[in-house]
Amino acid sequence: ISDNSIIDPQASSTCEIISLIFQKLNWPVNKDIALCLLTGILTDTKSFCYSNVTPQTLKIAGELLARIGSLNKIIKHSFSHNAHTLKIWGLILDKIEVDKKIGLIVAALSFEDRQKMGFDEQDLAGLTGFLNLTQESKVALVLFEKEPGLIKGSLRSKELDVASLAEKLGGGGHRLAAGFEIKGKMENIIMA
Repeated sequence: ISDNSIIDPQASSTCEIISLIFQKLNWPVNKDIALCLLTGILTDTKSFCYSNVTPQTLKIAGELLARIGSLNKIIKHSFSHNAHTLKIWGLILDKIEVDKKIGLIVAALSFEDRQKMGFDEQDLAGLTGFLNLTQESKVALVLFEKEPGLIKGSLRSKELDVASLAEKLGGGGHRLAAGFEIKGKMENIIMA
């Protein structure tokens, strides 16, 4: 971490921190900047669903919304999915495993699954957050084999620090949203 790093583990998102910097430095926020900042806050908080949302988060979001006028553009581009993606999610949801005792929900997709289902990484965008909204979930994990022997993991939590786990696996992220890539075979990871 350099001398110029700004870290606020209590912030809902990087965009909340950037918004505060803009305010502190009295920098103007035009409609395009407001759109980008509000998109970051909305996507990082899963539309204000996570425990790191504070009154300050909502105040900043309200100020940004006043500048752009509507959430329609953000919703359309950040939270809507095409029919192909929803069909893929249906196939994936049929494969999820839930450990109610520890509150873990996992979707694990091998390279062969990927070839059979015909999905790419973009089709998985938002899936981990969606799984994290289930009642049983304390932590949601999506594992998929990007290529044979290379597995990407995406973690989400409502309140537990998943960034520390991701860091131990060579990745990183935010306290409630993190990711990693590891080498190995999916069947070995699932069994471990």
